[in-house]
Amino acid sequence: ETQPENSFLVPFRSEMPTITAARVKTFMSGVLGSVQDFMDGAGVMDHGEFKEDTILYQLHQKLQDKTRIHFYGDVMWGKSFGKLFTKELAVEEQDVRELDYNDNQAWKNIKVDLDHGSDFDLVIAHLDGMDHAGHAHGTRDGSVQKKMLDVESIIKKVIDNMDDDTTIVVFGDHGMTQEGSHGGSSD
Repeated sequence: ETQPENSFLVPFRSEMPTITAARVKTFMSGVLGSVQDFMDGAGVMDHGEFKEDTILYQLHQKLQDKTRIHFYGDVMWGKSFGKLFTKELAVEEQDVRELDYNDNQAWKNIKVDLDHGSDFDLVIAHLDGMDHAGHAHGTRDGSVQKKMLDVESIIKKVIDNMDDDTTIVVFGDHGMTQEGSHGGSSD
């Protein structure tokens, strides 16, 4: 809001399948998830290293041994892209009712990175508290609104702490129905 010349909003409409793991692959590779990804469901990221070309791989190709990619969040990223991370804190959370731990750990580590003056080429943080709140309680529950405010606060803190050589990109991977299932409207 205070620096509109430094930001822009791009509408995003998530295509099927709206399974987080398939969306992660799509974001990193540009390859739209297939029907097979949809059929594989949550196990889609458990197949080991992701072999398609990705922005992470391209960054490694460009910078070689100097590449510094940090990751904080859901363990599914490490299973597919872990070889490309130079620093990683992957959280294996199975309890969808846990809304804060992963997000708090990610912020704590991002803050350390930012305090060291952007000593990285790319930081990826997968904040899943809002997703967990929606799935566990449905979108009408106050926990979803609380998590939206928490995520907004983390984004604001990142912006307040980053230097002029840092760019932030924020996106969501799917909409949600009022009952807490994937596939809700992106509008």
